[in-house]
Amino acid sequence: MKNKIILFLVCLIIVIFLIDITKETFSNSLGESARNRVMGNSSVEHETIDSTTIKSIVSKIDGTVLNISFTSSGEKIPSPAKIRIHTNNSGNYLGINSESNELIEDNSSNYLWELHKIVNNNQIYNLSSGRGKNAVCIDPPFYMITGTGSNHKHLALQYNYGRVMTAKIGNYDKQAWDVSDKKLDTHQLVVKNIYQTPVGPLTPGESIVDPNKIKINLSVLDDSLKSMLGIENANSDTSNSNSEQCDQYLSKEVVQSLCPGCPGI
Repeated sequence: MKNKIILFLVCLIIVIFLIDITKETFSNSLGESARNRVMGNSSVEHETIDSTTIKSIVSKIDGTVLNISFTSSGEKIPSPAKIRIHTNNSGNYLGINSESNELIEDNSSNYLWELHKIVNNNQIYNLSSGRGKNAVCIDPPFYMITGTGSNHKHLALQYNYGRVMTAKIGNYDKQAWDVSDKKLDTHQLVVKNIYQTPVGPLTPGESIVDPNKIKINLSVLDDSLKSMLGIENANSDTSNSNSEQCDQYLSKEVVQSLCPGCPGI
């Protein structure tokens, strides 16, 4: 009888132990399943976008605004949503050159982009295949704009402090955008402007001058100095102390002789 009681107690302890292990395993399985569902939601985007209120995208870097329009209208369009990016209000759109991957501007409405609503870091990881992991300083939520089609789906619209460009999708601040219900009413974006500099626009003159000459503003009253500098018809009167300044062109050789070693000459 005593042995039966001991055996019963041993079996009871084993059963309790097995039940405890089963509960812990089941709990862990549920937790893993929940995590997998979250991860799955990130890879297959189930976020929605309200195209009825969004009129523009705004750079997270400095607030640069570009007007956009959606190919379909609705309060709950699945992310990513197809959009067009306007470069002006005359029907020109921003696109990607099929050969060079550079941005181009044209009146073709076939230039489409995808607007992604990013709500967690795992979405960025899935979009970028891990490129730039942990590089971003901007936390979700924000938006990313990527190219469309097999040739451009790996590219994102990136803003580099005054220049809009394309780059491989990555976890980078320069690829993060906000959206706005405001629309610009004037010219928005110059895709290619060789006269644009980091300190502002460099507007060319009305006429193209000899590249071997340098234009400076002089008011030269001494005939010998004019002769030395090679200035002709200075439009100044040596007898008139109130003569007006006039634009003159000096040859590079003259300037180099006066300022040997000066950079940019």
